[in-house]
Amino acid sequence: MFVGEYRHTLDTKNRIFVPVKLREEIRGQLLILRDVREKCLKVYSEDDFKAMIADKINNTAGRVSAMANRALYHNAALVTPDAQGRVSLTQSLIDYALIKKDVVIVGCGNYAEIWSSDVYEEFMSHEDMDLLRDELEQYGI
Repeated sequence: MFVGEYRHTLDTKNRIFVPVKLREEIRGQLLILRDVREKCLKVYSEDDFKAMIADKINNTAGRVSAMANRALYHNAALVTPDAQGRVSLTQSLIDYALIKKDVVIVGCGNYAEIWSSDVYEEFMSHEDMDLLRDELEQYGI
């Protein structure tokens, strides 16, 4: 399970350090792709992405499946951490998430998110815990 919040910097070769606790959860390669709701990146183990998302998309109607696959995969990166625990981000992923230098990696259970530190701080400053609580209560959580 991906948990915790980690702060790192993007190096000159567009690499970020993946924390040991997160690397321990990875079985094989990581899939890094754009989030479709927020200006951040989502990180999945290859197996978790297939089970949680890809299989569901591929079971939808043809046009929806094709559009979703195109949106998710066209800028995605399949990466393996190097010996120092770093992964390379493509320029298109960096640009999408508005990453300049400082990043925040946030564990979110079955996946992690990579945020520009500035964007993350702005996003978190507007977090509405009352709204979240109300929404969760509707589901009995």
